Amino acid sequence: MSTTALKTLSGGVAAASVLAFGADVYAPRQAAAAPPPAAVAAPPGPVVLAENTQADPAEVVAKRKTTTFTYRTFIPDTKVTALGCYYNNPIGGTRYWFKGDGRTYSTGPRTYRTMMKVHIDWKKKKVTVDKDVGTTKVLNRKGKVVAKKRASMKRMKFDIKKKNIGRGVVSFGLDHSATIPFCPKTGGAIRYEVGVAVWKNGKYLLTGWRRKAPNHEAFIRQSGKKPKFLLKRKNHGFICLHAGLCKTEFLTPLR
Repeated sequence: MSTTALKTLSGGVAAASVLAFGADVYAPRQAAAAPPPAAVAAPPGPVVLAENTQADPAEVVAKRKTTTFTYRTFIPDTKVTALGCYYNNPIGGTRYWFKGDGRTYSTGPRTYRTMMKVHIDWKKKKVTVDKDVGTTKVLNRKGKVVAKKRASMKRMKFDIKKKNIGRGVVSFGLDHSATIPFCPKTGGAIRYEVGVAVWKNGKYLLTGWRRKAPNHEAFIRQSGKKPKFLLKRKNHGFICLHAGLCKTEFLTPLR
């Protein structure tokens, strides 16, 4: 993965204004199978999906101790067919399902398929990361759990740039690929890449792309403020877990 400065940010904000804070902005690779929508002119740099150029009041920033960025994927349904994974399902029939998360978007403690988190302690000048996967459970027709496994996290990777944390800015990249544990070679993968820069003063910048399954959510939690969603994206069908079967989605700003 390469690290580069953004040429231009959305809203006409010049990259120089970002770099003035010392940010080493991370730019995710752009998937070859995912050109920008035809109606939108291709920008000179990575597509910006969310940004905030408005700093918080000085008194709030002075008291700020931490900033946490969380990215989660989840299945909103209570269960989904396991047919695509060929888990003991006859052709043309369905005997088994995967248990879903049964929820909508949330910034609170909820179940998920995968999770990646970056926590910044501005006072201690320390960055910690965390990642996790939810247990995949197989249900029979009666709703009983008959099998369960956890996916590998080996391809859920962080790239942290914290050299300027003392100046109030940290940038990082998330390179995420996680497969269905019952069919890791044939079931496709939950796939995304995002690049993030966050400032102690409340500013942030986010770029990225994803395969369009399942639901994706990302939010930022800054001490002294309520958590804020940066990303909400729905499931376009589990066939999209497979490379080339759905167009990769460049992530666009929340409105």
